Amino acid sequence: MLILLITLFTMSKKTKVLVIILITVFGLFGLGALLISSANAAAPGDTLYSIDRAWEDIRGTFIFSDSDKAEYELDLLEERNEELNHVKNEDGHEDSIDDSEEDIDEQENEVEERLREMEDNDNSDEGELERIRERLEEQSGDDSSDDSSDNEVEDGTEDETEDETEVEDETDDQNDDNSSGSSDGNEGEEQGND
Repeated sequence: MLILLITLFTMSKKTKVLVIILITVFGLFGLGALLISSANAAAPGDTLYSIDRAWEDIRGTFIFSDSDKAEYELDLLEERNEELNHVKNEDGHEDSIDDSEEDIDEQENEVEERLREMEDNDNSDEGELERIRERLEEQSGDDSSDDSSDNEVEDGTEDETEDETEVEDETDDQNDDNSSGSSDGNEGEEQGND
């Protein structure tokens, strides 16, 4: 750092300005990259989530092949599903859950539109189309399997509650048997004392 400062003072005025501009540009790029990487981890409802979505749109602009665009749209669909699962696991995000479900529907529509464009294009590879369709079905299946796993958890909770009720009933029956046996024994002692 000290060497940089000494070198900076010995440079001509034009060179100093150029070095300062370059340092500023690289610093801004570094901060931008840090912001984008932080935004990529953001979930719906987070402050940086809108930056994440904007960056996704910018990245999508620079993808030109139909098959690459379809793959990218599928990656985004997978990310939307992960975000929905993340939001479902946190308390107080009911609005974000609805928004995430809408985002998933929109993303599925984007992928389907991309598939239609590929089908209309005579240059599209049939094997690639099939692979993308299968991946879309997997993603759509993951969304429904998440719902079924929620139901399984709820069903399991109901079963546990029923089991607990049965155990309580059995315990109550045992207590009733013990108390009736003790009262019968007490009556016998009273008769014997008479």
